[in-house]
Amino acid sequence: MAPLIEPTEIWRLPPSGEIRRYDQWLSPTEQHDLWRHLTGTHIDWHQPLLHVFGRKVSPSRREAWIADPNIQYQYSGQRLKAQPWTTELRQLSTHLFYMFGTPFNAVLLNHYAHGHEQMGWHSDNEPELGRNPVIASISLGAQRDFRFRPKNSAHGAPITMALPAGSLLLMAGDLQHHWEHSLPQRRRVALPRINLTFRRIVESNTSNDRFNGVT
Repeated sequence: MAPLIEPTEIWRLPPSGEIRRYDQWLSPTEQHDLWRHLTGTHIDWHQPLLHVFGRKVSPSRREAWIADPNIQYQYSGQRLKAQPWTTELRQLSTHLFYMFGTPFNAVLLNHYAHGHEQMGWHSDNEPELGRNPVIASISLGAQRDFRFRPKNSAHGAPITMALPAGSLLLMAGDLQHHWEHSLPQRRRVALPRINLTFRRIVESNTSNDRFNGVT
């Protein structure tokens, strides 16, 4: 893991959202070791069952929820069952705490087998995430595009950015209230990708905005 480095790029999205991308945050060796860990016997992957507009939908991607004891999380009508932290994931969480000051207590893992698998438009604004969630996202494997669009067109134009292997993306401020994000299909991408999104689950009336770069 890189030391306390400056971000490769910063986006400030109205009203007061912020995105920071850190390229090469994980070295090639660290990426390789973490990939082997996540695709071995340590993680129990499963296909989610989502409730979308009154229908049950099972996306082809796989996911896993790692969290402190008694931490629960629900999105799109499914309540995730937590698996215990592994040493490797706990070390990542600790390093992120030293960088951003947010004591993450959970991480959602998503495995995309190829570019046909995607994540639709959404915001991470569930009550369990607090008022202004701070989310740290690590990318492994195939480079994929990541998109943002405002819920109100007055806040700006959509943004597309590439997330290379080993990169770290921070989302903070009121971003989740005013912007949505997605991982679109890229049919020419044949290789898999794993994404780790570290979060802090809090009481619904508690601010989660401990990242000191956001006011």
